[in-house]
Amino acid sequence: MTPPPIPILLFSLLAFWLMYYADVVLVRDRLGSLRSWQEFAAATLWCTVQNLLAVVAPWTFARHSGATLQDLGLRMPDLADPCYQLLLSWLFAAQLLKAFPDLKTGKDFLRDGGICTQIAWNASTLWKWFFAYCWVQQSARQLGGPIAALLMSTSFFTLFHVGTQDVAYLKRAWLVNAFFAVPFLFFGFCVIWPLAVGTGGAVGTTKSNRFFRWIHVRAQLAGFLLAVALGYAAELHLG
Repeated sequence: MTPPPIPILLFSLLAFWLMYYADVVLVRDRLGSLRSWQEFAAATLWCTVQNLLAVVAPWTFARHSGATLQDLGLRMPDLADPCYQLLLSWLFAAQLLKAFPDLKTGKDFLRDGGICTQIAWNASTLWKWFFAYCWVQQSARQLGGPIAALLMSTSFFTLFHVGTQDVAYLKRAWLVNAFFAVPFLFFGFCVIWPLAVGTGGAVGTTKSNRFFRWIHVRAQLAGFLLAVALGYAAELHLG
């Protein structure tokens, strides 16, 4: 795999931050004011844009630079992957349970804004996790080795939350990232996705009082599939 030129990598980081900031500060509240079907359609369109920019574009650039799936940290899962994910999810879930006191009665389990929705939504934001680890961390690894990869990943994970999270979160973001970045470095994407990043991300969104509904999860998945289909069609058309 030929690493991307540093200016292209830095430009992609800035573009991602702008997209993430717009998503949290501008888009989500406006979508919530729409009717259900309108919200789903608009959210799916926005999620398609996110996946085109954060998944399809980096993947296309990397593939044309000679990268394989393994170069991006994408490999077939093995038995160790779910074991680590369950362990990490258990650690994060201990914090989540405090925010959902009705869970013990079963009332909070599958409802909109409940613990399962929070975990599912964060797991479904494939554009965020792919970009942070498969693109940013792996590009930095190709450019400067594993230490540079971890430093870049930690810095990026902290900085792309600037403007959308408080100072207290930013101070501990590096530690949250370490739970994902280190195992990804050695074992790839399947050791952290979907359960570990879903549960860890749910802690952040819950503590920030950002709650999601199942319609948002469906829109994320639909947007991902639509973006992949559009990317594939473009590849076929352009040869």
